[in-house]
Amino acid sequence: MYKVIRNKNGKEWNQIVSIKPQKPFSKASQKEIFDYCIKRELLLGENYLPGINLSDKDESSFGFYLSEKKRFYDRYLSKRLNLDSVLSSDIKRHYDQGKGSELKSGKFYSVASSSRFTVSSFSEKSNQGIIELRNKMNLNGKVENVEIKLEEGLNIGGIPANLNPPQMDAMIKTNSSDTYFLEVKCHEIFDTSKNKPIKLKWKYLKADSFNRLPLRNVRLSKKTVIERGKPVEYISVDNKYLTASSFGCTLLTTHFDFKQFLCHLMGILSYKNRNKNRKESIHFYYLFYKNAGYLKIGKNKIYEELEAEISEIFGKFSKLFPEIDFGYCYNDKFDTIKSLKNEHKTTA
Repeated sequence: MYKVIRNKNGKEWNQIVSIKPQKPFSKASQKEIFDYCIKRELLLGENYLPGINLSDKDESSFGFYLSEKKRFYDRYLSKRLNLDSVLSSDIKRHYDQGKGSELKSGKFYSVASSSRFTVSSFSEKSNQGIIELRNKMNLNGKVENVEIKLEEGLNIGGIPANLNPPQMDAMIKTNSSDTYFLEVKCHEIFDTSKNKPIKLKWKYLKADSFNRLPLRNVRLSKKTVIERGKPVEYISVDNKYLTASSFGCTLLTTHFDFKQFLCHLMGILSYKNRNKNRKESIHFYYLFYKNAGYLKIGKNKIYEELEAEISEIFGKFSKLFPEIDFGYCYNDKFDTIKSLKNEHKTTA
């Protein structure tokens, strides 16, 4: 696969092509190839929202201008599809109130948008053609009446007001007192680097749940760095950023966002503390997009590596927090998920 920047009808485009083009070009990254595979499935008739696919199965269905990049991208659905028009007012309200600006920024139009994947998994198309959040789901083999919220903020007790609370992509409450906190990932599993540091701000030390994290045998220090011309203070050990090993986890790859996991966990622990008198079962799950097209084109081990990381991390944290059910699930379509089933196998 190759990436090219080309002028098309007087407009600059960033495109991925499968046939080697004329120079200049560069090799496409694995993340770009992953996106290309999703685009190809959409061109073959797969849904981009529950019950909705492309009427024009050609390149006219793609292309979105990103103002920060000052060019069009062919791995985005075209704005003329007007995705907002088919979303329920409830779904739009959740995203308008969230901090990610998924609809306003155009992120929702990316072929690999995790927000559109979230909506697709937890909604269905009504008889009126509107995408609405579900009120009933199969959760770990049990059909439940549910209330679903998107972009739900998790307030971490004790942290300063100028630290934004982490947001869960979805939060599901059932009629049997189960609460599911869900983080949803699509191509974000490629946002990785070797020995990825955990840049956790110093202010998190004031969180009411921070002292429950497994950092018992290290001496923490403050690391100050200049970012955008201003000093920012981070938690460190010997003036080095935290890593997964600081929390007792040995990882060979870094597809899993460990820092975000810690922030979400602190938010969930604060939630539990605020609701300690409520009889409630807590589930902390990740939902990943399983890209079948990407798996067909080469001998890659992206999901095997991801699952190995999860096994190591959840194995450690499940023992520390037995009151939380840690898990992960898959959906291989941008369509209503048939059942949410925990794929993580706990060990004694």
